[in-house]
Parts: sequence; structure tokens; C-alpha cells
Amino acid sequence: MLQRMIETKIRDGFRQISSGDFAPVLAQFSPSIHFSFMGNHAIGGEFHRRDTVQQWFERFHRLFPTLKIEARKVRVLGLPWNITAVTNFEVNYTLPDGTPYRNAGLQILRIQWGKIVEDHLTEDTQVLTGALDRLSALGVSEAKASPLRD
Repeated sequence: MLQRMIETKIRDGFRQISSGDFAPVLAQFSPSIHFSFMGNHAIGGEFHRRDTVQQWFERFHRLFPTLKIEARKVRVLGLPWNITAVTNFEVNYTLPDGTPYRNAGLQILRIQWGKIVEDHLTEDTQVLTGALDRLSALGVSEAKASPLRD
């Protein structure tokens, strides 16, 4: 039952992020969050403050405003005081010039007593940086920005 509830929250979270509604997801983060997105690019980074994670979500949404994230497989293990959830997800977006951006990724969450204490994300970095390069060539300067820092 607990596993199904966590899986539903993860799927709902991806839908909320896809629509630009980050508040419900951010509310689930512990004040001492450890958030990371692999890679040295505009949406890469490692953060320990919710306000920086919010800035990351905002940048992510500015770069890919209509991107859809869909959880394909979710695996949840553990008990309420120490849950690990692993999600295989897909992203779909159409760049401003009509080029499709499709990627696959992996999320590893650690949840303690209902609060997310770790959230680690990775996508195929080569595919992602290709999309960021294309956005930059289309005049989106933030696509070449340095990773955020907290």
C-alpha cells in the first residue's frame, strides 16, 4: 500500500512539473534536501537548499516550457522512515525550430517520514547537451548558462 502511494505521488509530481506547478513538489522536500542533476551544463548541479532547487525548476521550465515528463517504471523499497524510489522516465519536447527532443532518464529518491531528503536525476547527457546547444543556436542564451550554485 505504501509503495503504491509513493508511486502515485511520483507520477503526480512529474505531471505537476510538466505543467510548471513546482510548489507541490517543493513542499515535499526536506529543508535539508540533497538535489542533483548530473552534468556540467545549464541544468546540471548539486544543491542543498529548497530555494536553489526552486530556481533550478524555474530555469528548467524556461528552457523547456512545454516539456512532458512521464514515469515509465517506478520501484519503491523500504519503510516510512527510509524509502528509496527509483524511477525510469522519458521526456518529450519540441524545440522552437520544430526539432523533437526525446530523452530517457533515471531518478533516485530517498524519502524519510514523508519528506524527500535526496533527489538525484540523470538523463542521457549527450542528447541533453545537444538540445541545449540547439536552443543556444536559436538565441536562447540561458541554454549556455553555467550551472546554478547554492
